[in-house]
Amino acid sequence: MKYSEFKAKIEKDPQYILAMNRMKFRLDLANAVLSERLKQGMTIKQLSKVSGVKRKDIIDIESATFDLTEIEAVLDWLDIDVEVKTP
Repeated sequence: MKYSEFKAKIEKDPQYILAMNRMKFRLDLANAVLSERLKQGMTIKQLSKVSGVKRKDIIDIESATFDLTEIEAVLDWLDIDVEVKTP
């Protein structure tokens, strides 16, 4: 099977589509947080202090490696699609 055929086939798979949507959500959220923090001229340490969120958790959010298990479960159960936008 050629790669183009494989790609066309997998892109129709519901599990693939769900996984890609989840990854896009993670990346969009990470980008929104990082962009806004930089726009406001804040360091991770400063954001941690003012938000009360642990420095490591902010790093995880900005690198899209945060744990969304509970959030994803609720979104799945409620069948909610989330789109992150920055002003």
